[in-house]
Amino acid sequence: MFKFVLLFVVSSVVVFAQERACVAPKQFESRLYQYDHYTNFYRKGRMIYDAVGERVRFIEETAENQTRPSEDILILFRERKEYTLDLKTGKCVTSSPKMDFRPIGVEPGYKHAEDLIIGSIPEEGVEISVWYMTENSTDVQGTFISEFTRHDCIPFYHEFEGMMHGGKMHYHRTYYDVTLREIKPEDFNVPKECSPHFGTTLL
Repeated sequence: MFKFVLLFVVSSVVVFAQERACVAPKQFESRLYQYDHYTNFYRKGRMIYDAVGERVRFIEETAENQTRPSEDILILFRERKEYTLDLKTGKCVTSSPKMDFRPIGVEPGYKHAEDLIIGSIPEEGVEISVWYMTENSTDVQGTFISEFTRHDCIPFYHEFEGMMHGGKMHYHRTYYDVTLREIKPEDFNVPKECSPHFGTTLL
């Protein structure tokens, strides 16, 4: 009887460990690489993320011989405002976010797939936990795959393939040089070029 109880406890611990919570940081800054498989659209730059205020800012890196504009994209989900500033021309486009805010983390419904080590040996590598979720809601039908560092739940990789808000999507993002820090007010200031009074003169 004792062996059965012990086996049950050990099994429960193993299951719990596999389905353990992974609480990702709510505020951070990182470098971001993103690729869209349907449009072959690739971008890289710096991202500032704030889950507390539901805000995201992405500032693209400018490269030599670039054939498309680099952009400063500010999305304020609670205010339902999205500002896209062309960093070369200074032209700003204001719109509504194309989708609702989704936190970067292990959302309800995610399942733990496996733990991996990036590196040659455990002592010199980084432990990564892989999570996945298949969603079939009104707005989203597809599969999410997310990878985080095992112990601190720092985001490393995110991928989605399926339909989102009526359109086909297959993209992946990789996060580098993640820095955990408090968000400053100026991190999410609306660019002056996006102000309705920018460039006007009072008579």
